[in-house]
Amino acid sequence: MPPSAERSGWARRSLRGRCAARRAQDTLTQMTRVALLLAVLSGLVLAVGPGSAQTSLADKAIVGEWIGQWKSGAGSSGNVYLSVDVVEGEQVRGTMFMAVATPGQGYYNRDVPFSGVVSGTDVQIWVPPALWLSLKIIGQRMQGSVQGQQTFGTVELEKR
Repeated sequence: MPPSAERSGWARRSLRGRCAARRAQDTLTQMTRVALLLAVLSGLVLAVGPGSAQTSLADKAIVGEWIGQWKSGAGSSGNVYLSVDVVEGEQVRGTMFMAVATPGQGYYNRDVPFSGVVSGTDVQIWVPPALWLSLKIIGQRMQGSVQGQQTFGTVELEKR
């Protein structure tokens, strides 16, 4: 066998060996990347948790009946009954009754549904078409303001 044929056979075997080693290294690198990706995703699932959209203990504390008063800057006042039925994540829903001596809107003096947002100890409630309550939770009390087309004043509620 001529020396050039021996060298080319050796070169082919050497090249095959190097390619096999390279494939093994690439496979190991891919497996490492997949393992790292799975570890990161597992960490995210644990951090977010299966119940992240569920209600926290603080959110559950506001679910229930709240009773109190509203007072306007002009001197009028009345009772407010707030029933917080559901807290899902930041969303809050329930019903409200706000007593007003001379109602000009359909959302006074009757139970009306409300929706709102909870962020920490702040609660923003909206009753369509134009009544807003901005409240701060302080233990078993909520205090804040009410604003509507014919109402502007303060609100104080206690949990029943």
